[in-house]
Amino acid sequence: MERPRLPKNPATDKPAQRVRRLDYIFWLISEGYTVSASCKWAGITRKSFYHWINHDPELLARYEEAQIELHEEISEIGKLAALKALTDPRYQSSLQFYLRSKCGWNDGTGIVMGQGEMPSINFTRPQPKNAAGAR
Repeated sequence: MERPRLPKNPATDKPAQRVRRLDYIFWLISEGYTVSASCKWAGITRKSFYHWINHDPELLARYEEAQIELHEEISEIGKLAALKALTDPRYQSSLQFYLRSKCGWNDGTGIVMGQGEMPSINFTRPQPKNAAGAR
């Protein structure tokens, strides 16, 4: 989304200027700013913003779309960080340490893509204390 131009004075906004102001707020939200900060930058109150989106389903849909866009971007950053940790030799020793200390992984083959095995986790249901000698 491209950064929209912002009108100068919110008190004298015409409908077209209000749309541009809302475009600016949605752009800021999709870039990671909070609603409070976005409204402050746009020169309106949070109360006005929430009033507008609660009374206009189209604005509410645009607000939700901006939030989804932000979450997708954050998710992509997380995936890239995890991939970097798996493929970058500088992070392999840290990853090995974590797997050994927290997951019990100790087969000694090291972490190489496609080699070695991840630890298997067995889930067993705990037996009740009275079950062994009951009745």
